[in-house]
Amino acid sequence: MDWSITFQVSRSLQKEWAKTMAESNRSVSSKAEGIIKLLRNESYQHTSDYILRRFIQKNYKEYVDEAERETGITCVDLSSNMNLPWDKKCIEVISEKLFKNLKRDYNQTDDIAADTKLLSTITKKQWTDYLSEHKSIHRKQIFNIALTLGMDIENTQKLLMSCGAEPYNLHNVLDVICLYCQSSSEDKTKTSAHVWKIYTEYDMEARSGGNSKRDGSQNGSADKRPGNYGFTLEMQEKVNEKIDDESFLKELLARQEYFKGYSKSQWSKYHQFARFLAVLYPEYIYRHSYYESLADHKSKIKSNLIEEEISREVPHIEMELLIEKNGEAGDSEFLTEKKQVPDMNKLLTAMFYDATWFSGNNGSKDKLKGIAKAYKDVPELIHTFCDNYKVRAMAIHNQTKPVDRNDVLLFAFFYISWFIHLSSRMRSGGKSSKSLEKTMAGIIESIETTADRESAFDQVILEVTEVLGDPDNIKKDKYNTILKCLNLCLNGFGFVETYLPNPFDRFIVLSLMSDEPMSVSAEVLESIRIERETAGKSAGKKAGKAAGKSAGKNV
Repeated sequence: MDWSITFQVSRSLQKEWAKTMAESNRSVSSKAEGIIKLLRNESYQHTSDYILRRFIQKNYKEYVDEAERETGITCVDLSSNMNLPWDKKCIEVISEKLFKNLKRDYNQTDDIAADTKLLSTITKKQWTDYLSEHKSIHRKQIFNIALTLGMDIENTQKLLMSCGAEPYNLHNVLDVICLYCQSSSEDKTKTSAHVWKIYTEYDMEARSGGNSKRDGSQNGSADKRPGNYGFTLEMQEKVNEKIDDESFLKELLARQEYFKGYSKSQWSKYHQFARFLAVLYPEYIYRHSYYESLADHKSKIKSNLIEEEISREVPHIEMELLIEKNGEAGDSEFLTEKKQVPDMNKLLTAMFYDATWFSGNNGSKDKLKGIAKAYKDVPELIHTFCDNYKVRAMAIHNQTKPVDRNDVLLFAFFYISWFIHLSSRMRSGGKSSKSLEKTMAGIIESIETTADRESAFDQVILEVTEVLGDPDNIKKDKYNTILKCLNLCLNGFGFVETYLPNPFDRFIVLSLMSDEPMSVSAEVLESIRIERETAGKSAGKKAGKAAGKSAGKNV
C-alpha cells in the first residue's frame, strides 16, 4: 500500500495548510483577495493530477524512467516534493505507454443498461489531460481511472475527494462492488475486469427480477436495526469479509432497495440540521417586480421597473425522519418520528439572502473585477456547487441525490457564520451590546427548545451551539474553534474531518476566519463568477475568430 500519498502526505499537507492559515495576516486571510489567493495555491493540496502522477511514479516507475530517457527531461520526484508539475513532453510519453499497456480486457455487450456500463479504454489524450492539470472528473470516470491503474482503496478515496466527489457511497452499487474487488483482488491488474463481471451479472439479474430477498434477508429492516448505522455498517462488514463472488452477488441482490444513492439516516440528519438553521434564518424574501404601466412592460423600460421586498416566514411541513436515539446503556436505535421541517427552497432563499450570495450586492464591481483578474482560474467547482445549491438541495429532499461532505460543510458554514457575525458585533461594543446579548440568549434558548434531547444528532448541534455561544471561544482561538465545530458536524454524519488540502474545505474555513463570513464569502463567489464570465466571453471571441478564418478559407 502506498502510504506515502495516503497517510503520511495527507498529514503533511494538513499540517502545512494549518501552518499557512495560522500564520496568515488577518488582512490576507479574512479578505476575498486573500482567500482566493490561498484557494489557488496548489503547492499544498491534493489535486487530481498530483495524485495520479504520484501514484504512477510509485507504481509505474518504468514508464517514468523511459519518458525521462526519451526526452532527456527529469520528472520532479513527488515523494520528496509537494505538488509540482511535470514537463508536457514527459507526460505525453507516459500517457502513450498507459494507453497502450492498460487497455480493457473485456467486451461490453448490448445486454447491459446504458447507465450501468463502465466507461471504455482511457485514450492517450485523456491521460495527458488528467496528468497535466487539475480537472473535475465525473464520478464514474474516477473509478474507471482508479481501476485501470489498479489503485487501492486509500488512493481511490483520495482521487475521489480531489475531484470534489464524496468518498465511497455504500448506497451506490458501483461503489460497493469497487470496494469489494479492490479489497479482495490479489492481482490488481484484474480488478477492473473483476468489477465489470460482477457489475454486469448484478445488472442482468436485477433487471430480470432477481430474487431480492434471498437467504432470508429482509429489505427495509437493516436501516432501522438498533446499535449501528444500519445498512451502511452491515455492508461495510460484508465487503471486508473474504467471501466469494457468488456469495457477494447474492448479498447485493438481497439489498437492491438500498442502492438508491442515498441513506435514510443521512437524509434525516440533513433535515434535522435544516430545522436548526431555520431558527437562525426564519424569514425569506420575495422579490416582486412589475412595471408602472402596460406600455412600460411592452417596451421593457427598466427605469420604470419597481421592486418590492416582502419578508415571509419560512414555512414548515411535517415529515417522517429516521432519528437515532441514545439509550440509557450507551447503545442506540433508529426510530421513525414525525417532525416539522422547513421548506428547503425557502430556507435556502433566507440563508442566501442574509449572506448576499448571488444578490448583486456583493461589494464594488471594480474591486471584484480586480480580484478576478489578479487571481484567475479559481476552482470553478466552488462557485458551481454554491450557485446550483437550491437545485441540489431539492434533489436531496426528493431522495434522488445522497448527502455528502460538502452539503454538511455548507450547512455548518451558515450555522457557524451567524454566531461569528453576532459575536463580532458584540465585541465592537456600543449601546447595542446588551441588546445583542439578549438576541444571542434568545436564539440559544430557541435552539434548545427545538432540540430532541434523546436524538444523537441534535446532541451534536447542542454541543456546537455551546461552543459558539461563548464569544470568548471565538475571540481567544478562532481557528481551532471553527475546526472543532465543523468536525463535530462532519462526525455527526459519519464523514471524515475537515481536510484543508481540499479547496472547498479551505473556502469554508477561510471564510469563517473573517469577522463577516457571509459577506466575504459572497465577494469570493462573485469574483469567481466574474472570472468565469470573462473567460467564457474570451473563449467565445476566439471561437468566433476561428470560425471567421475558416469561412474565409472556404470562400
